[in-house]
Amino acid sequence: MSALLSKTLVRLIYKASDGITVSVELKTAPAGLCQRTDNHAGTSVSPATLEDGHPLANQLAQLCGHFKPAGWTVRYAQLELQECSVLTELCINIQRKGEAADTPFICRVGEIMLLDVASLQIPTEQVQDLRIYDVVWLRGAGPSMEPVSSCLHLNATLQWKYPTKLIRHFKVYWRRLRGPDPRIPPGQLVLVGRAYSNLYRVTELVVPEPPSLIELVIEPVIRKGFLVPESQWGRRSLSYTEDTTQ
Repeated sequence: MSALLSKTLVRLIYKASDGITVSVELKTAPAGLCQRTDNHAGTSVSPATLEDGHPLANQLAQLCGHFKPAGWTVRYAQLELQECSVLTELCINIQRKGEAADTPFICRVGEIMLLDVASLQIPTEQVQDLRIYDVVWLRGAGPSMEPVSSCLHLNATLQWKYPTKLIRHFKVYWRRLRGPDPRIPPGQLVLVGRAYSNLYRVTELVVPEPPSLIELVIEPVIRKGFLVPESQWGRRSLSYTEDTTQ
């Protein structure tokens, strides 16, 4: 059971066949009944759908970076409670528009998120103390898999500090800052992988030839789905020469 606050915002992401509508129904019980075993003591409530353009829907969409994957529907709803309650069940209602008929359909649920309206803000914590150690350089075939291709591979352990209770996972990126050709501008961030703790091992990452300067970046992906500003990400540069990669 989870406690529900007086104002709860619900975000539902789904993909369904034409003519199919999807909504969320919650079963709640007064907080004083949470120790009882009577499953029939709860009350079913349906959050009120927020229309497009509603201030709360706009605020959450902005915090999440206006996330709307192709082919998926994003719906927002709000639940207001007059007393302290706990969530005992969460149900999904699937309805078909028009007359009743045996018609096959598809419905996929991507995410159901319940948020306290008062908590619609990005955490202020920053990724701190990003360290790079146990660095190993190797030579091997590049992405082209051609025999003549002998690329430089970076293997290294990354460790940092950030409250893991806030996150779903971390995204690990890298980019070239400088070298070996000084005429080439810095590159864009490239995703390396995901980390589910404050530790990640980079393996066989193809990097530019020495002398070069690269940057490794850690982006927190928090449970609420809000985008964390880049100013709060962790960054550490790594410089290397021909001698250090031998």
